[in-house]
Amino acid sequence: MSRLRLLACLAVLQAAYAGGLGAQVRFRFIGADMYGGIVLTPNTEVGFAFGTRIGLLELGGTRLRAGAIIDWWAAENTELDVEVRDIVSGIDLWKDFGTSGWFRPFLGIGFGIHSVDVSPASGQDFLQPVPAEAAQLEGFKPGASAFGGATFRLSSTGAIWAIAEYRYNLVPDISNQEIRVGLRLLIRGSRGEGGGRGGSKAGRG
Repeated sequence: MSRLRLLACLAVLQAAYAGGLGAQVRFRFIGADMYGGIVLTPNTEVGFAFGTRIGLLELGGTRLRAGAIIDWWAAENTELDVEVRDIVSGIDLWKDFGTSGWFRPFLGIGFGIHSVDVSPASGQDFLQPVPAEAAQLEGFKPGASAFGGATFRLSSTGAIWAIAEYRYNLVPDISNQEIRVGLRLLIRGSRGEGGGRGGSKAGRG
């Protein structure tokens, strides 16, 4: 019976793909975001963050996109007197609103794995063990994010955009907020992007 169910599921997936789902999902390099900013977490001073997001998939007709992210941030926890560092790798899903002009807002969600490390804060003895409560922050943690922002066209071709983004990261023990600014670089020839035919018209306008 389980084999019949498996075959039925495969048949449904094949039919969906043949019906156009495969044509709608396009795997391709869309562009890259490079950013830096500040991070705000409970009981810490303002920290610093930087990272990148690489667009790799687009659902045709919806402007829904997906990409891989790498993010790093560090901040000093004043309550535990340690520095907390987090390296995040994961996937972002986002939707751009608007296909022309100089301003494009976007909204998205993300999922990732956080690799958290702590060490004595600056000015402390680095050979001294961190408190047990701080050591519990270390390790790999799953996380989810919600973010939104906007891009602003900087080049006439639409290949270079400024980006401003707010992001809330829900992570066990170290949930935080990030405010980011940076650049979005788009490849030429992307449909609806500045480098394509539509974007060039927008640039000339």
